[in-house]
Amino acid sequence: MSDHKFSIECVCFINNSNFIVSISECISLDDMLLHVWNLETKLKVAESKITKRIKRLAVANDSSFFVTVGNNHVNYWNYSSSLGRKAILSDMQSGHFCDVVCGTNSTYAITTDGKLCKFDNEKMCLNKSIDLPTQHAYCIRAGNRENLIIGGSNGVILIISEQKLNVIASLPNPFLFNTENGHLNYVIPNCIALCFDKIELSLSSIYSDNSFYVWNIEDLNDIKKLDSRLFHSSSCCSLDTYESLSESKMNSFIITSCNYNTVTTCSA
Repeated sequence: MSDHKFSIECVCFINNSNFIVSISECISLDDMLLHVWNLETKLKVAESKITKRIKRLAVANDSSFFVTVGNNHVNYWNYSSSLGRKAILSDMQSGHFCDVVCGTNSTYAITTDGKLCKFDNEKMCLNKSIDLPTQHAYCIRAGNRENLIIGGSNGVILIISEQKLNVIASLPNPFLFNTENGHLNYVIPNCIALCFDKIELSLSSIYSDNSFYVWNIEDLNDIKKLDSRLFHSSSCCSLDTYESLSESKMNSFIITSCNYNTVTTCSA
């Protein structure tokens, strides 16, 4: 599976299937492509030309479609044929969308200037948008009990109801690791990546100072820090969980990828 000529912007597995989606970084006009692959046969089953840089993609819970976002666009795709349709953005046509997640009945996307947008999956149109209590938003994930988890500037992590789009909880700010000339740097790092572990009901977060935290968010009224580390020598760009069945017990692992060409795996 090596049809891309340059860097790959994002990759995503299609739930409960043998398909995987890969999208070019759009360095060259010759490689502005979206591919759908069959992992068993290692053959390309669909391809589509893209005209704008895609920053993130998310797959629907029932795997019937996937959604891509970028500057000024949100697109719905049929993965079996790679046919894309533009969502109606209404007053968000100039929105710089940076991340997306498919919820229970709707799709949710965030913009870099701190807006949360809810899209109707049937009509493929913007249903509602709100201003988040953060200057910038960087990442969004689906949580537990139909909640959304959003990471933003100055260490902000918000837990938001999918239905009402109201903030129902927020996490504590990270400890300030950075020092300059022996003094603490009081600039709180941004939360740049998140992943939610459905087995352990824990949330992992990565910050712009390369720190890594794990939180217990089972009880939103009593959020606790489980662990914190500072073992990455450079910035991390993504974070996810991997689930495996071993000796009749489901185990989960946290995987991070970094800008210095390193992938790190640790027990959740």
